[in-house]
Amino acid sequence: MDDEPIEELERQLTATPTPLAPVGLRAAVLHDVHRELRAARWDRRLARAAVVLLVVGVGLNAAMVLPRHAPSSQILTTKPTHESLVLVGISVAEATDVPTGKRFARQLAAITGRRLSRVDAAALDAAVERRTSRGPLIGKEG
Repeated sequence: MDDEPIEELERQLTATPTPLAPVGLRAAVLHDVHRELRAARWDRRLARAAVVLLVVGVGLNAAMVLPRHAPSSQILTTKPTHESLVLVGISVAEATDVPTGKRFARQLAAITGRRLSRVDAAALDAAVERRTSRGPLIGKEG
């Protein structure tokens, strides 16, 4: 950091004639001036650190939202298994209610291109309802 402004201020204070000011007061004032200027430097450093952290946070969020390695059309091309649909349905049902969990699992299957026959859809609904009616899912239950 550049200390020229501090040195210039000290020279001005030293050169100013003060016939009524005691020497101890001059030392105390200079000490307080130095302390305040050091505090101002720390404030600037903390402000810079906050700005850097903000930029890093925004960058990380942008990196998560905008993946560069996979086009957006390939994000949901993997068809979920029956078990993963059931687990999603259970999770949503536990957070909301069973009909919403069933609906969400069916919509996820439709979004990913997995065709559910009536038998598959009924089995999915029954599994979600059966496994959520026993309470919260702990571990992998069969």
